[in-house]
Amino acid sequence: MCPFPWPAACIPTPPRGSRSCKAHPRAVCGARDRGLCLPQARVFPRFKIPPKTPIPRTTPGGTADMPPVKHQTCLARRDGGVALLVVLMFILLLSAIVVEFSYETQVQASLTGNRRDEFEAYVAAKSAVAQGLALLESDLILPPSNTGGGSDPMRQALRQYQQRQAGQNVPQAAVGQTPPSDSIHDPWGQGLPMQPINGARMQCSIQDESGKLNLNAMLITDPNGNQQENPVMVNALRALFLAMGVEDDPTDAILDWIDTDNDARSNGAESDEYQSLESPYSCKNGPMNSIEELLLIRGITPDLYFNCNRTETGAAPIADPLRPDQANPGLADLLTVHGDPQGVVNVNTARPEVLEALITSSNGGNAAPVEEIVRRRTTEPFESLQMMQQETGCPPIPLMAPGTQPPLVSGVSAATGSASGKEPKPSPQTPQQAPLETGSDALSVSSNMFKICGDGVCNGAMVRIEAFVFRTPLEARNMQTSPQPAGRNFNARKVAGLKAFNPGSRTTASNALEAFHIVDWRVIR
Repeated sequence: MCPFPWPAACIPTPPRGSRSCKAHPRAVCGARDRGLCLPQARVFPRFKIPPKTPIPRTTPGGTADMPPVKHQTCLARRDGGVALLVVLMFILLLSAIVVEFSYETQVQASLTGNRRDEFEAYVAAKSAVAQGLALLESDLILPPSNTGGGSDPMRQALRQYQQRQAGQNVPQAAVGQTPPSDSIHDPWGQGLPMQPINGARMQCSIQDESGKLNLNAMLITDPNGNQQENPVMVNALRALFLAMGVEDDPTDAILDWIDTDNDARSNGAESDEYQSLESPYSCKNGPMNSIEELLLIRGITPDLYFNCNRTETGAAPIADPLRPDQANPGLADLLTVHGDPQGVVNVNTARPEVLEALITSSNGGNAAPVEEIVRRRTTEPFESLQMMQQETGCPPIPLMAPGTQPPLVSGVSAATGSASGKEPKPSPQTPQQAPLETGSDALSVSSNMFKICGDGVCNGAMVRIEAFVFRTPLEARNMQTSPQPAGRNFNARKVAGLKAFNPGSRTTASNALEAFHIVDWRVIR
């Protein structure tokens, strides 16, 4: 109830927009204006406001009223966000698949291109080796039968060789006879420069393996099958290591590596020592197949194998005008396993270190002939061994047959007390054999073993082929088809090398020998 009396506080007819008391809904409470009426009144607006829509509820029967508009909008927005996320994830997954496929395609295309370029480089390297064989064969043709025209390096080399043969430096020899000498001045010594071929490039270089010390010639076998040390070659090897400043001489270890027994020399090593290493392996006990086997032998370090700086040891090396860019050669440049079977060294192509080791070890340490040989051959090669001995004062160095003793006292043997690190093995009594009558000297002026390096390049792919070839002398080829003329100077040493690289060959007219025999073939990619 209104706390005030009706007549005094309320007006019967409430004006528009006024508030009424809850106790008198049809009257206006005048006490409100005076702050005495309770605030329990409602406003009569000018326009009627519609009531709020009730929230639909699910009936027990499973039916429901129509959902409100506001709830349908929320569900639509929620479904649209999920769909957007699914589309984005699908696009990301598809992009990853496309990128991976593109990467795999590029890799496969690159591999295919590399294989193609490598094959083209391999073909170019084989062509370079073939060019090297042609150069070596042209060296036997005096004069060349047909050099043809043109300006390619091969024909230029053949014409240059023909012009040199027509001069006074090299005497003309009979057609069909092996040239008297081989030297770096020959066309094969210059090789062929880089030149294009079928979209690739190739070049050829040739090395004389007869200008190096042959490690497989350190041991010789007598008629009874017993192995003996070749004193001339062993002393030369010891002198070489001594000049290179090697403190621990690995000569005995090398001999133990190539001999057939298991008895270690005084400074050698056999399988029991190599088996105790962290990565064990056995001793070869046989001829070496590649010069890289030196790295497996005790005492041979990579520095000694690849490059030996003799200036650090105090021994001044003899300069080689023919190889001014190779002042400190390593064992890989001085030793070989594919040289002359008897160990003969060509003075026209051998390095000064090899000549010094071979001559000083058999000449009491006198190195004067070596300097004269190097100076003399720079301008003109030696055409005969007698000419070299007369002009340089170099004494003969005979190669002894098995069972004989060297007539000269080696400087290395005098310094060390013996030619080897252990006493010779006992062998049955055999008749004393005289020194070899033909080609018995350890020095020569011709060669038959060569190393041809063919390089092929195509779009960054590089392939090298190293071919060790034995060039059959013309005398041996002619011997297959015709009898040997009487009185002809036939080189028996070349035939001995021919038998070594062509076992079982027969001298019959129906079995002609090939011009070249491939001893070893390596492909380096």
